[in-house]
Amino acid sequence: MSRAMSISTSHNTDQPNLFSAATQCFIDDSMDSASKKQARNKVDEHKSLLLPIIDSYPNPSQCASQFKKLADCASKTFDPASDDPNICIIVESGVNYLTCGAAELDVLRVSPFFRSMLYQVGTAATPLMLLQRSTFVPTKKMNFIVDEFKHLVLFVLRTNPNLINEQLRQATQIHDF
Repeated sequence: MSRAMSISTSHNTDQPNLFSAATQCFIDDSMDSASKKQARNKVDEHKSLLLPIIDSYPNPSQCASQFKKLADCASKTFDPASDDPNICIIVESGVNYLTCGAAELDVLRVSPFFRSMLYQVGTAATPLMLLQRSTFVPTKKMNFIVDEFKHLVLFVLRTNPNLINEQLRQATQIHDF
C-alpha cells in the first residue's frame, strides 16, 4: 500500500507546501495583509483547476510562467497575426446561436427532470446556488454568456487547438465555399 501511494503525487506529504510555493506568484509582496488574504482565498477557490498544472511540473517555480501564459491566452482578444482567422466564423456562429433565441429554446427542450440535475458551478462566494437546487432554466442574460463563450473559444484555440480542429476544418470549408 505504501508503495502504491508513494507513486502518486497527490499523496505526497509535502503537497501543501508545494501548492503554496507554486501559487505564490498570485500573491504580490507589495500587497497589504488583507489583499494577500483575499488573493490566497481566490487561489484556494480555484485549487481544482490549479492542481493538475502544478502536478505536471516537478519544480513549483516553473508554474508561475505557465500560469502567466494561460492568463495571457485567456485575456487577449482576437489577434489576426497569431490566431487562426477561421476562429471568427466559429465565434460568430456561437454568438448568433446564443443571441437569436435558439439556445434558450434548446434549454427548454431538455426535460425538467434532467434540467433539475444541472447546477451552476459554485464557489465559496456562491454557495447558495449549489444548495438551492434551482432548475437550470433559460436566461435573458446572454450577453454575459456570449462574453465567456468568446474567451473560452479563443483560450482553447491558443492552448489546445486539437480540441477544435474539426470545427476549424469545417469553418475553413464554409469560408472557402
